[in-house]
Amino acid sequence: MDNKLYEEIKKLTKGIVVYDLLILLGLAITLNLNKQMVLGLAFGTLIAVLNLKLLAITINKTVSMPSTKAQIYSSSQYLIRMAIM
Repeated sequence: MDNKLYEEIKKLTKGIVVYDLLILLGLAITLNLNKQMVLGLAFGTLIAVLNLKLLAITINKTVSMPSTKAQIYSSSQYLIRMAIM
């Protein structure tokens, strides 16, 4: 993966974690923090970050392919990401 792309994903992942911590803090302040909320937030974050990384890998590979092959490859990767969701 391209170094600039990797750095951008790393930056976005850090931002997502910061937002998660703010959400946890807000839930703790409002006394709505429970196990289900924490698990939902954790799994949602993991799936979002995985989806982001898979999308970056797909885009990185697709730009170097011929157009017909790139269309087939990106469509199949889209279906994989949808199955994960």
